[in-house]
Amino acid sequence: MDEKDEAKKPIRVYLDGCFDCFHFAHANALRQARELGDVLVAGVHSDGDITQHKGRTPVCSEAERYRLIRAVKWVDEVVESASFLPEVELLEKHNCDFCVHGDDKSCNADGTDSYRFLKEAGRYKEFKRTPGISTTDIIKRLLLATDDRSCAAEEGDFSESKSSELIQRPLAEASGCLEISPGINRPSENCLMSKFLAKFASKVERKDGDRAVYIAGDFDLFNEWHLELLEKARSHGDYLIVGVHSDEDVKTYRGDRFPVLTLLERVLTLVAFRCVSEVVVGAPLAVTEKLIRRFRVDVVCQEKSENPLLRKSCQDEGNFELVEISVDVENFPIIERFKRNRVVYTKLYGSPDGIS
Repeated sequence: MDEKDEAKKPIRVYLDGCFDCFHFAHANALRQARELGDVLVAGVHSDGDITQHKGRTPVCSEAERYRLIRAVKWVDEVVESASFLPEVELLEKHNCDFCVHGDDKSCNADGTDSYRFLKEAGRYKEFKRTPGISTTDIIKRLLLATDDRSCAAEEGDFSESKSSELIQRPLAEASGCLEISPGINRPSENCLMSKFLAKFASKVERKDGDRAVYIAGDFDLFNEWHLELLEKARSHGDYLIVGVHSDEDVKTYRGDRFPVLTLLERVLTLVAFRCVSEVVVGAPLAVTEKLIRRFRVDVVCQEKSENPLLRKSCQDEGNFELVEISVDVENFPIIERFKRNRVVYTKLYGSPDGIS
């Protein structure tokens, strides 16, 4: 290959990880890795390897994690069952120039550096790890959220009268829900929201004639069910706008232990996915005329089993098409899966009494 051909050769970057309980730090790692080259190859570890090297069963299955990572907009290729101890041969097999990882230490079950072979070969680079969230942090929050001693049978009241109240309230307050960061009261979170939204924002602008689809929810602990819901919604148009309910509103219909992730964290997770074009931060619970006009919505989607009063509020507004979606993937929320192995996680991370 001559120098001219070599100059045209795309730089292929390899990044691997567990990507369990996918969150915005995972997304930012993938984004940073992609910026170092032209093609990003993401390696995803198997359930067996995570259990062996992390000492716990992953909350999300390998099949689900493969699907989620394929849907991230910075990922070009996925390597399934990627080795926990990558070697030069792995990079050669996938035509990758080098491997990247955050500057936090990664070790195998025996305590040795997972990337030592690539470092020795000069095929390894690092970027800054994203502070503020990790899978371990989410697991600790889940331990608190599932501690029945302190939060016995706390469920959101979604009775007909309560539902009507929830729907009507945002109709009067919707103007505050359409700004860049309503629902985030701490200045530091406002700054972080603006910083990451600028980096994560879709580069694809809405074109004249694009059919805009709107769907809303809490999207807490994003999983395969959420992804399929969004992809099916996107299939009804060209431009998908996702409304994310505020922490306060989520508590009203899911209970005081929820959401597990803050509004900031849920928004930044969502905007990493290829199917999402735009996000409404702190979206109203009702689909209002103001929202329809502001975002020029043509189609409103909702999951078929959602509250009928929300459906009625959509129909009352009119001027758009309402589509109900059936999701084929079983809706088995992450928090329910977590409960299956809660004893193991408690042994690893301690009881909720010792978690702050």
